[in-house]
Amino acid sequence: MIYGYSIGLKPNLELVFKSLNMAIDKIKKKIGIIPKKLIFHQDRGSVYTSYGYVNKILSMAKLSFSAPGTPTDNAGQESFFGRFKNEWSDEILLINDQKEAIRFIKDKIKYYNYDRIHTTIGYRTPNYFTNVFLNGVRNQFNIFRT
Repeated sequence: MIYGYSIGLKPNLELVFKSLNMAIDKIKKKIGIIPKKLIFHQDRGSVYTSYGYVNKILSMAKLSFSAPGTPTDNAGQESFFGRFKNEWSDEILLINDQKEAIRFIKDKIKYYNYDRIHTTIGYRTPNYFTNVFLNGVRNQFNIFRT
């Protein structure tokens, strides 16, 4: 499930923080907290290893990095972007400007999250699978609060 994303011309800390904040807001909206056991898994890009990003993540959750040169460590993201390029390559070629590109990307992320079924999660959508998981986390958290 893609919780947060931001679209821009350069990969910088501001762009990453926008997508991170969107993801945090969505998770909090679904379960009310950010579980300390939550793991943010990243590649080793300079933005993700920066002092600001690392400290923000470690203040609320755990941080995991892919091994250098090992895209299989982040198979979910690699799969999404591979499928994105393969399944919609013809449509991508028809995009004329940045505004169309942003709308296209948002539509495809929405489709991926809410409509596209995945064999690896029992022929369910990422949204369905994530809701089941997060409800379990919320229930577990509530058990410990009483």
